[in-house]
Amino acid sequence: MTLWIDSACSFCSRLGCWLRRRAQRRGLSLQIRSLPVGSQALVFEGGGHRAEAAEALVLLLYCLGGLMRCLASVLRLLPAGFRQRCYSWVARHRYRLFGRSQCANSPQP
Repeated sequence: MTLWIDSACSFCSRLGCWLRRRAQRRGLSLQIRSLPVGSQALVFEGGGHRAEAAEALVLLLYCLGGLMRCLASVLRLLPAGFRQRCYSWVARHRYRLFGRSQCANSPQP
């Protein structure tokens, strides 16, 4: 599984590290990669699927299994348009809300 994140975003970097630890606990391999500068959409590839933005987060949580799969199922109950609007709002305001990462070149281990 591979997850592309905005490594300049403090929240995105921390979320990527947290998700990688969750994957490792389940015996899964999750590679974290940096998106090109200016990209706003999280990208996930895994389980033969590729998704971006809100759907990427839902798919990743589903692939992690356990309680994360339950959370993904709850998120899927929300209309896709609503999930995407919420994701887009956070993506547009991520630096203002969470700040910039100290290490903008690559995700922190």
